[in-house]
Amino acid sequence: MSLGRLVDATVASGKVRAAELTITTTCSAGLLLSDDRESAERALTGPDTAHPGEDEERQWRRDLSDILAACTKLEKLSLFYCGSGHGTLWQVRHARLEDIRISRCAIYGVDLVWLPTLERFVFQGWSSTTQRLVSFGHVPRLTTVTLSNDIGDGEQTLKLSRILANTSSTLTDLRLNFKGDNIWIQPETSRRLTDAFRNLKTLKIRNVHHECGLAWIMFLLQSAPHLQELYIKLMNHDCVECARKNVPWEVAPSFKHYNLAMITILGFYSTEETIVTFIRHLVQAAVKLKKICIRENAASFCYLCGHTELPAGSRFPRTYEKTWTLSEKRIGAYISNLKRAAIPQEFHSKLN
Repeated sequence: MSLGRLVDATVASGKVRAAELTITTTCSAGLLLSDDRESAERALTGPDTAHPGEDEERQWRRDLSDILAACTKLEKLSLFYCGSGHGTLWQVRHARLEDIRISRCAIYGVDLVWLPTLERFVFQGWSSTTQRLVSFGHVPRLTTVTLSNDIGDGEQTLKLSRILANTSSTLTDLRLNFKGDNIWIQPETSRRLTDAFRNLKTLKIRNVHHECGLAWIMFLLQSAPHLQELYIKLMNHDCVECARKNVPWEVAPSFKHYNLAMITILGFYSTEETIVTFIRHLVQAAVKLKKICIRENAASFCYLCGHTELPAGSRFPRTYEKTWTLSEKRIGAYISNLKRAAIPQEFHSKLN
């Protein structure tokens, strides 16, 4: 029996407000993140379907289409660990969906063909990097897009100008999560990216590993002239040993941003020069900056390896000597004209 028929009678009663379908497997999270794709797929789909063919892929798409057709008033759809194989391209059409969340699904890409009420879209943990990862069709109300990945090919990168090409008139909130892995977006300066970012107001960048640097973030600011708030969360934890690459980017001294008003940075690299240089670039560029917050990360637990990431307090300056070193980097000279600077207490005596 297809999934669509399974829920059709229940939904038709008009009494169901939310439904959750779960198929239990014995596949561990560690196996899903490993390079052993075949074993992971076998654990998820069974020993006879480790390499699903066209029939299985068509059936998976048909099941989703049946569910969407039966749930005509559906507003939120979340998919976790779904899909029949890496070759599957899911095309979505629905009149009422407002929120779609896809997490660690074995699909080739998502084509949001016709979703007139979609406002939020989240795509986490894709298994292969392709420029057709997401395609936005008719999404006139889309405002928030979240892209998060830590299991793809670290050698491949995506161009945001291609993915977000059809969201320029509505996209105001973009969230990128790198999970401490390599940077999977390709720095670029293009008219297409500027068009995609022309109405962007909020940019949140989470879990950037210290070996990847920070200068590349400036290309996002250069392409988002109306950005008002920038949020960055730094990460030092190494869950999986891999060779990460620094992402170089030259910041033109003449670059100015006339709308960025709020900057929040969580965490502090053990290498002070990395963050000090980056903050200096930000404050030099942001002409109308009103507030900059540098805060510690909260303690976090890694569900993959069991490691507890402690607050970054040990990496913040705690002694007079370290505070003086940062003062010598002249951060204070650049933030002295801010209306408000929310920074760790240790900075106050030297930066005001």
